[in-house]
Parts: sequence; structure tokens; C-alpha cells
Amino acid sequence: MMKYTGRVILFLFTLITLFLLNLYFMMIVGSIRIVLLISSVFILAGAWWFGYQYDRVKYASEIDMLTKNYNRRFILSAFPKMQKKARKQSLQIGVFFIDINNFKHINDSFGHDAGDRVLQGVGRILNELFEEIGYVVRWGGDEFIVLLYMAEVEMVQLQRSIFSKLEALSQELKIDVDAAIGMMTYPNDEMNLLEIISAADKKMYDQKG
Repeated sequence: MMKYTGRVILFLFTLITLFLLNLYFMMIVGSIRIVLLISSVFILAGAWWFGYQYDRVKYASEIDMLTKNYNRRFILSAFPKMQKKARKQSLQIGVFFIDINNFKHINDSFGHDAGDRVLQGVGRILNELFEEIGYVVRWGGDEFIVLLYMAEVEMVQLQRSIFSKLEALSQELKIDVDAAIGMMTYPNDEMNLLEIISAADKKMYDQKG
């Protein structure tokens, strides 16, 4: 969902500025004051519009348009903030690396529209599970990652929930949707995000093997 941050901040800043200007010119009477008041309405409308354009561009730069999950660009910029909070509060960052099994076969057998529905379905169920507690990211192709503040031992139950949701998705789409899932936690030898994901990716392939 596109956030209203830009619109709200710009609108409130403009509103306060105009209020102070109107307060300053409170003693002005007649047509000049009326013009100032009418102008304020148009200026506020313009501030809301420009704020909307900012929010729209920001949303497009951070969100994968197919699945509506966050994209790689967003999480690479957001992860340093997660690291800082984790260090400050002695938290662990849990990472799920999720790879849809046999995705090429799904595209070849059912068509790319079906493949898109699978990606959208996986993105949706991950949001249902994690949107309130972490970040769900379409990492690329048929790969997703989830980042949240959680120890690995607590992630095992959530992994079971993912598999359960995938079974329900298979019945909904009438396509066999399965995935391999690797898990990793940070801090782990002070690795950066790409190194953590690479380690989770390796665990995922070990699971496939």
C-alpha cells in the first residue's frame, strides 16, 4: 500500500506556514486579505498534489509491481537501519530465503500468466504471515526473502506456516506450488545483507539436495 508520508508532511508544513502568514497579516483588511485566503487554498491543494507525486515515485521505486512486496532496492537501503536497531537492542535479525520449486516447469506447462499468479500468491501469503512483523521482499525471479527481528529457533514454526499456506495456495490455483526455504540469523560474524542472504541461499540449496 502506498504510504501518505510525503503528502502529509508537505501538506502540514505548508498549512503551518500559511497559518503563520495569515496570522502575520491579520490586520490587513479588504481585498488583499481575501486574496491571501483564497491563495492559501490553492497553495494547500498544490502541496497535496506535489506530495502525492513524491509518494507515487517513492512507492514505484521501493515496491515490486507484480507482487506488491518490497523490492531489492528498498531492502538494501533499509537493512542498515535494522542492523543499527539490532545492535542497540541486542536483537537478532532472522532471514528467510524462499525459492519456488520448479517455477520454470510451471511457466512452461501452464503459461506465464499462471507463473505470475503463483508469484502473486506467494507474495500475498508471505505478507499475511509477516507484513506486521517484518519485511517481505521479492529478491528477484522466483526468489523471496523475509527479514524480521527473531531468533532462528522461533523461525521454525513460521517455516511450517509457510509450507501450510503453500499447500492452500496449491489448492486455490490448482497448481503444485512448493518452495525450498533457507534460514539465517544476524548478527553472524558481522556479515552484510548480501552475505547473510548468500548463506541462507546455501542452506536452502542444502535442503533441496
